[in-house]
Amino acid sequence: MKLLKLILVIISIFFIYNISLSQSDFVRGDKVVFEDNLANETVGKSPSKWKVCIGGCKAQVTQLNGEKAIWLSVNGSRMWPALNTSNNFLPESFTIEFEFTISREIYGYWEFSLRNDGEDYDRINLTFGGEFKGGNRMYAAWYGREGRNSTPVDIDLSRGGWHRFALSYNYGELQVYLNGRRVVNASNVRPPKKFEASINNMKQETTKDYLLRNTRICSITTPVPETINVKSAFVPGSEVIFEDKFDNEKAGAAPSKWNMQMDRAKIAQLNNENVLSFPESDIISPEMNSKNYLPDNYTIELEFYAPKDKKGMLGFSMKEANKDNDVAGVGWMSIVGSMSSKTTPISIGWLTNFGEELNSPNVFFDLSKEGWHRLAISYNQGVLNVYIDGVNVQKVGNVAKAGWFSAGIVPMEKTGFYLRNIRIAKIL
Repeated sequence: MKLLKLILVIISIFFIYNISLSQSDFVRGDKVVFEDNLANETVGKSPSKWKVCIGGCKAQVTQLNGEKAIWLSVNGSRMWPALNTSNNFLPESFTIEFEFTISREIYGYWEFSLRNDGEDYDRINLTFGGEFKGGNRMYAAWYGREGRNSTPVDIDLSRGGWHRFALSYNYGELQVYLNGRRVVNASNVRPPKKFEASINNMKQETTKDYLLRNTRICSITTPVPETINVKSAFVPGSEVIFEDKFDNEKAGAAPSKWNMQMDRAKIAQLNNENVLSFPESDIISPEMNSKNYLPDNYTIELEFYAPKDKKGMLGFSMKEANKDNDVAGVGWMSIVGSMSSKTTPISIGWLTNFGEELNSPNVFFDLSKEGWHRLAISYNQGVLNVYIDGVNVQKVGNVAKAGWFSAGIVPMEKTGFYLRNIRIAKIL
């Protein structure tokens, strides 16, 4: 099983981890104002929850592999949902989700537009095409405070089947996601009132290549909490299940409480204190009775040393129970590049309870000051929080449960990469 494909990359022949290209921090709105899974619709009839333009437009329910979908069967057809809102308008802040198909062989394209009432231009216009202008590209345009912005976005539409679309508009902040990956992030976007889907395909009357299904529109009635680089209180678990301060170890010896994949990590002294040193690359895990010791809710704490002007990679993984070879757990963090950088990129990935492999866009943290930094991870009721130096750099929900923990370091130098004060505890 491939998961979260990037934890560590070693510049040698010893071991390689990969990272998933999918990215998602999408948060669905909390109140449904429109939902259509087409379960009660009749094949061949017009979808009852949608309004269709007049003058030759046509939308009908069809089937693909036994599942119902909406087919805009006439070129140029447009439709919009009948919302359960005042004036049939979109809420002030909202999310939109659906699935769609396209053709890689027949000219055509989808347009998903959000517009204002009574105005003839789109506030937000997103175009997805098969053979339209090269295929693997989305064209995004929106009106903001400074006028119109337009940009092409390279995306992968080469695979067949359904593509997942999600959009979040929250008081001027616009994010668009395709197949779990955020492809648009814009601010100061003018508020729209209506959502519309349209198709342009010269052969749509005879082929069913452009279909749509499983539409959900939700209002955002409570603010989405800011979770990036915000001070937030970390509460350690109260029942310790593993702890190592290396205080009873002998310098130069292997750490007695750890399993090592490469047998290279060693006890060293730094400023008259025992620490775990990584003169060469290694992956370590606590020596426990099994690889399924993490409780349902837990915290992990440790300190890592940021050396001056030295390059290396650190990865911390929660892995799937009783699995040795895969990074199949619920989250990891990678610190990459020179620690002298003012903005070190930090990647966080996880496996959802639905089996989706996701990772957030990079967040950046100042690790330029040489010395010790504190990492804390909390997993509680499916919510994963990651903290660095007391700052909550990521919070995600619906995260699958893990079984065990490992840490790996890939140093590009012989000295300067250390860990200390490692503690795993159960949240009661």
